[in-house]
Amino acid sequence: VALRLRANVDAPWKLDQLPQLSHMVEEMSRIPVWKQAPIVGANAFTHNAGLHVAAVLLNPGHYESVPADLVGRTRRLVVDKMAGRPTVKYRLEALGLEASDAMVDAVLSYVKRRGINDATDDDLRRIHEDIIALHEIVRAMPPQVI
Repeated sequence: VALRLRANVDAPWKLDQLPQLSHMVEEMSRIPVWKQAPIVGANAFTHNAGLHVAAVLLNPGHYESVPADLVGRTRRLVVDKMAGRPTVKYRLEALGLEASDAMVDAVLSYVKRRGINDATDDDLRRIHEDIIALHEIVRAMPPQVI
């Protein structure tokens, strides 16, 4: 990986197959790969916490010395109690959902109040739908009820 990135060596290596190779070695050796292992660990290219994610979104090189797609991985942004607005906005937009400032704030508030840890795409879709439904209910209420 370093030869490809730092020395511009254009060799026929299939770096995108590193995760599969690592998994095969793990199974054959019966030695588990550490979750925090670079490139092939379960948590590699996973980011949470507001400022950390904001920096990754602005310039991935701040926290990723290797581009995830080069080694067959994808970046994952965690929405949980430590998430910030950029994380929620990114995830909602990736799902094709409305990501206005008000919606991002509402989703983030919901996640933090409920203590949701690592919201899945389905969780975010459901939360998004619930917020829209609640907004419509409140809008339809007579003023004296609110």
